[in-house]
Amino acid sequence: MSNTPENGLIEFGDGVYPTMVTKVSYGWIRIGIEKPILTTASRTRINMMGSLNLKTMDVTIDAYETINSIAISEHFKKLKLKYHDAPKIHLILDRGPYNTNLSTQEDAKDYGITLHYLSSYTPNLNPIERLREVMNEHVRNNKFCIS
Repeated sequence: MSNTPENGLIEFGDGVYPTMVTKVSYGWIRIGIEKPILTTASRTRINMMGSLNLKTMDVTIDAYETINSIAISEHFKKLKLKYHDAPKIHLILDRGPYNTNLSTQEDAKDYGITLHYLSSYTPNLNPIERLREVMNEHVRNNKFCIS
């Protein structure tokens, strides 16, 4: 980040697929007392593509029918609209197939976005992964979802 020109921009991106199933993460129930916990027996999920700007902690995210090169291209468009003054946008992604395919790389060039890829099997290097944990904690954990 320290080597990026002042008007350059770095975003960390990833796709996320949260399910609408209740995730019980804690509870206080007296021993010996049976207490039913409502849960959602659903496999419904939401497909979201997002990116995080570590400098401002601003998130760009949207839901899509599926995460593929078309969704990634739509995300590029949102980034370009959001940061229209930035001469160069650097987007750091994992090596998922929709991130590395030729169509995605060509669309990135069209939008003035430079793609950088993390090493394989290193999700801990992508700060947006921590955002997923926060989302689960505040949005999904201990919630009963109706789909």
